[in-house]
Amino acid sequence: MSMLLAVGILSQPALAFDQDHTNFATFLDGAVSDAGVDYATLKTRKATLDTYLGEIANAPVSSFSKEQQLAFYVNAYNAITINLILTENPKSIQDIDGGQVWKQRSWPVGRQKLSLDTIENGKVRKLGDGRIHGVINCASKGCPPLPPKPVLASSLDSQLNEGARRWVRVNAFKLDGSIAQLSKVFSWYSDDFTDLPPGTASDADKLAAGAKFITKYGGDLSAAKTYEWADYDWNLNAQ
Repeated sequence: MSMLLAVGILSQPALAFDQDHTNFATFLDGAVSDAGVDYATLKTRKATLDTYLGEIANAPVSSFSKEQQLAFYVNAYNAITINLILTENPKSIQDIDGGQVWKQRSWPVGRQKLSLDTIENGKVRKLGDGRIHGVINCASKGCPPLPPKPVLASSLDSQLNEGARRWVRVNAFKLDGSIAQLSKVFSWYSDDFTDLPPGTASDADKLAAGAKFITKYGGDLSAAKTYEWADYDWNLNAQ
């Protein structure tokens, strides 16, 4: 073998990244619904999840398109979060690292070491819009529901719409008579839902933006006269 040929082979990645996220799809298959996550079933598939985590660790993300990057980081966040629950077995993700697991731990993702906080705020939110919150899951009942299958670049827009509608259907709001209680996600990440300059939205602005999002994606707020924030349920989103 010539030196030039050898150098050419060594400079190529060993495997192309699977943009269909097949192992993650196999891992999730049938174990996720609007009712929550079947962690007992997922635990029996841990080897498949470990394989997928190895794939995302070495993925050449810098070569991905914007859509591929957004799908990649959403799936990475969700896969790492599920892995945390399977390995730590908490009653709530807030039981891990004193409620600071999002910032205190990091994982190999796309040939970098990233925390969950960095994946969400430094990667996903910079690449998406308010709909991304409907596909990012923190393993809690108050969190928008986990997508039942991986997010793919090839169907990104339709999956973001589907995720937004699922969130609205499951737990983005609830009506108590004429009182509409909205998810605090609309407050915590208000910059993704309002058209106002970052950090300038009032509480009323945040509630109005949340109500607009809910209505757009199928929620019926016609009976609502008062809007307030719902208590956030940090209990595990297990079925």
